[in-house]
Amino acid sequence: MKRHPPGFILPLLVIVLAVSVVTIVAMQLTGESSQTRRTRNSAAALAQAKEALLAGAASGDLLSQDTLYGVLLCPDLGHGMNNTLEGAEMGNCGSAFISSLGRLPRQSLKLDRLLDGDNECIWYAVSGQHKSPQFKNPIVSSAGAKDRIMLNEDTPALLRAVNQNNVALADDDQIVALLFAAGAPLASQNRTRSTTDNVAVCGGNYSASNYLDRFAGFNNAAVNTTANGLSTFVQAPLSDSFNDHLLPITRKEVFDAATRRSDFLSNMQDIALALGACMANSKTFPNATQVNLGSAWDDYANPSNYVAAAGQLSGRLPSISGCTLSPPLDIVYKHWKDHFFYAVSAPFVGTVTSSTPANLCTGNNCLTVNGGASPQAAIIFFSGVRLSNQTRAGATLADIHQYLEGRNASNHPNAGGNADYQSTAASNGFNDVLICIPANLGTPTKC
Repeated sequence: MKRHPPGFILPLLVIVLAVSVVTIVAMQLTGESSQTRRTRNSAAALAQAKEALLAGAASGDLLSQDTLYGVLLCPDLGHGMNNTLEGAEMGNCGSAFISSLGRLPRQSLKLDRLLDGDNECIWYAVSGQHKSPQFKNPIVSSAGAKDRIMLNEDTPALLRAVNQNNVALADDDQIVALLFAAGAPLASQNRTRSTTDNVAVCGGNYSASNYLDRFAGFNNAAVNTTANGLSTFVQAPLSDSFNDHLLPITRKEVFDAATRRSDFLSNMQDIALALGACMANSKTFPNATQVNLGSAWDDYANPSNYVAAAGQLSGRLPSISGCTLSPPLDIVYKHWKDHFFYAVSAPFVGTVTSSTPANLCTGNNCLTVNGGASPQAAIIFFSGVRLSNQTRAGATLADIHQYLEGRNASNHPNAGGNADYQSTAASNGFNDVLICIPANLGTPTKC
């Protein structure tokens, strides 16, 4: 038998070991690369879906209500076997104020098929306060509730997303929508093709539990089914029992986009100008509404609370008898009425009978702006969007300083009806808009 020379076996073992190590490392790298690629593809799909939802919420075009800032589409909840609407939002995704979960309404968003890294369609949850049906057709069960639907930058969101340690994912914990990449099916999930819904594009079925996962008591496949109930979702580490990827959309992101529209501020100014003109023409000036309407959002959404309070010379803008707004300003005002404030000069409260109303202002008994010599019968304020140092939730909804800045806040309650208010260029610390009704009851103007 041929013998190998001494010392030959050890180098051979080294070579074999080296080849094995390289093979193992290569396999690991290939596996990591594949997972990284799937994660990257999922992230790209989620980002594209988020961009489309933000654009739709800002424009309102998807609802044919382009001045309804910040409203979000319903999910796709399935449309039946013989229906071509796969990917369209469900026209009625549950009762008002109850969040909804389903597939992304890609057809309604005018998106092509959008898949995550495991070739699954994107899933989507929307806050019950921000979903579209109650705005397109505001018929809800409780009497008068449709009048109390108010959507603006301060409307409370009903979704929350946390990590495995129950720490909020988003800096702004007010999440109005969540996007999910479901990933590959887990052992417990059944993604067989639906026999009741058209799934020609996405395949599978509409059972969220067959796509979205559970972790430590959290269930990504379910929403709270009570009105105004908070739904919490989780982003846990990837494992054999969890592989969802979440992307939140916050209230701030939606309304930052919506309020940057060129018509946003002009609509608010036009509301104040129209209501100011109505008061001037009718020569009737009510008292203001109290600033403090309560500590619940519904207190400020309810239009019946905006009544004139005897002796109140500054506060929120009251409902003004005989004054109506034309579309679309009526819809805008319905949803932003809590952002409007009002001050009135003491001599002008009630109905003005003088033929020379400017003569009612003598000495310093009327409102002024920036110390000016021209007296004002009344001033309407639009508070502007919330500044970074302002908070509007719960008890702070009753604090005028969370809306107005400088003397516009500190002058409240304008006890003498003769305060000097403040108007200046918008900045990071001031964004009030003032519309003045002059003492001669001429045309209201921005002041």
